[in-house]
Amino acid sequence: PWPSVEFSGISAPPGRSSWTDLPLTARSEAMASGGASGGAGSRRGSRASAGSPPDAAPWVPEFMEVPREEDDYRFAKSFDVDGPESHLEEAKAFFEEYGFAVFRSVLSAAECRATRDEMWTTLEGKVEGLDRRDRATWSKWKSRSFGMPGGREPVMSAQFLRNRQARRLHEACSLVLGGVTDLRVSHDRWAIYRPTELVPEAKTRPSLHIDFNPWHYVADAEDIADELRGLRYADGADLYRENNAIVRSMGRQIQCVVNLHDNEEADGGFQIVPGFHRRFDAWAAALGAMPADKRTTRSFDMGGFADLVARAQRVPMREGSVVVWDQRCAHGSRPNASSNFRAAMFCRMFDARRCFMDEPRARARALAVWRAVRAAGVAGEITGVGATVFGLHDLPPGEARELVEASAAGVAAPAPAPATRGDDGRGADERSIRDDAAA
Repeated sequence: PWPSVEFSGISAPPGRSSWTDLPLTARSEAMASGGASGGAGSRRGSRASAGSPPDAAPWVPEFMEVPREEDDYRFAKSFDVDGPESHLEEAKAFFEEYGFAVFRSVLSAAECRATRDEMWTTLEGKVEGLDRRDRATWSKWKSRSFGMPGGREPVMSAQFLRNRQARRLHEACSLVLGGVTDLRVSHDRWAIYRPTELVPEAKTRPSLHIDFNPWHYVADAEDIADELRGLRYADGADLYRENNAIVRSMGRQIQCVVNLHDNEEADGGFQIVPGFHRRFDAWAAALGAMPADKRTTRSFDMGGFADLVARAQRVPMREGSVVVWDQRCAHGSRPNASSNFRAAMFCRMFDARRCFMDEPRARARALAVWRAVRAAGVAGEITGVGATVFGLHDLPPGEARELVEASAAGVAAPAPAPATRGDDGRGADERSIRDDAAA
């Protein structure tokens, strides 16, 4: 399903889906010789001079190389939400052109380590015999969900709730949404990709998709509005269900992946078709009428569109960085092909004023999140950002007083929980263990 492609005379070799799968050294040489990305001048990232092939459909975007960091070419260009105004304007312009932007240091190294520890603790509790410290057990986890924990229940553990109220994450999302600050954060899951050079059987399949129904989106389907208004969050499935229910009248919608390890090209993970948000309408119009069997779908597989697959590019990022993208962009993941782990958490933020958040839904959602916050033991750690993104201002009076009292009692939120299996004298975290094993 992942065809060979050709750009400016550079054909993908056997076993490679495109020139972007080539090792960085080979790609650098190709670019320097005037190949796939338009010559040496585009090594830092630019629209390809070759553009779209003459016979490409009008909805196929021109090939756009993902720009890299000036100081470390392993990673995609990133921005700092605490940078000067000119830097933030550059970030917004980048997002408008490419359909995504990377923001660095939204989580600290300690927060990333604590998050990974929660992920491994969950897995070790579910998978008999799995031990993060023992490479021989890593294949015991039989994941069929792109390295995710399975099921449709969002992860509501302590560190994930802390992460979702991170100031820098909120500011990154606010920036690309035009400065809106009254945002709600989604509650989703996570993924771990195991190092397939060490665990070949753990390799995931590639994916390219959009996380919504394109016909409903374009038509502003009232069915979606009714579905959202009707959510009462009796269980976590409603928090998951709202993520893919979007229509055009809701305005720009975004999604996020936060990297919890340094994630290099071969480590697998997030990929995107840069610029597709600007061609989405033309592509959706070309789909024609919605088939009857697609009425209830909430995602759309793009793997059959060879021209889009050929333009999909990995976005490698440093630990603690987030990639934020326009939900209209075709995106997905590539499998791991290295000796490194990939670890990531998923979320999105949305404008509370434009998502059919009437009072009954808002109150029910706030109560569901507040109960999860209390159950996780972090009620005293809710910040002002947290109260906003969790929607806790919509709590009924009794619960609202409880929130105020818990926050007053908490005063200063404690530091992230340490990695209990990594820093207790029994060994380092899983990446260090892998390094030791490889050595």
